[in-house]
Amino acid sequence: MTGKIKMETEDCGSFLLLKIEGELSERTVAAFKKTAHAEIEEHGHTHLVLDFSACTYVNSTGIAALNVLSKKLVNLGGKLGAVNPNDSVRDVITTTSDDAGLLREYKDLEEAAEDLSGED
Repeated sequence: MTGKIKMETEDCGSFLLLKIEGELSERTVAAFKKTAHAEIEEHGHTHLVLDFSACTYVNSTGIAALNVLSKKLVNLGGKLGAVNPNDSVRDVITTTSDDAGLLREYKDLEEAAEDLSGED
């Protein structure tokens, strides 16, 4: 655990799932960016889905990191998605994320897989 964040990845075939536990803020964003970018490089995925089920807090610093990550994935021909945000995380994402809609919320992993399959 770095700061107040723990991350675990899972290869889901058409996308890489990154489970976030804790908070995504100025105290943890460096560890988040390092892990996310390393996992994308290591696994070769262009689609990344973030599981926010155990994420308790996201602030504007975290949103900025998500927007940068999303733009990187878009430049690679991919997408950034999210599942299971709590209401406060969803509110922050909705009100502060980039207007280009760079982070798509999926109702579950099955919807994400359906949307992201065959696009790699």
